[in-house]
Amino acid sequence: MLPRVKKGQTAKIIELAENSSLNQNEISKIVGVSRQAVGGCLKRYKIKLQKVDAYRSNRPTILAGFQEKILANLTDDKIADSSVSQAVTSLKTLYEIERLETNKSTSNVAINGVLPEALQSVMDRIMEAARRTLLKTVKK
Repeated sequence: MLPRVKKGQTAKIIELAENSSLNQNEISKIVGVSRQAVGGCLKRYKIKLQKVDAYRSNRPTILAGFQEKILANLTDDKIADSSVSQAVTSLKTLYEIERLETNKSTSNVAINGVLPEALQSVMDRIMEAARRTLLKTVKK
């Protein structure tokens, strides 16, 4: 059974949920009830917090931003320190999620063999780092 709150508290919870960007924990502290009670009230009245809706509607842009951050922070040293598999898998996963979020197929990327320029550049750097690492291993 979902936690219950008093009528006055319910109204305040609904008001804060609909008219602010507060999360459940912040609302619970203001109203003086548990976070679970806030969650139960929101669920009962089918109310979604603004932050959740904002995230869902902007998810492709947010994911693209994370991709850009990762690409901008990848240095040759970091690439050399991580396994090639880790780097390739991380970038591929982010790229595919972004495509899915924008209703684009992920299969046509593999079919066309086309990667965005920034992603292709990182892939080239990863392969070069892997080649250098392999050459160092062979020389020992």
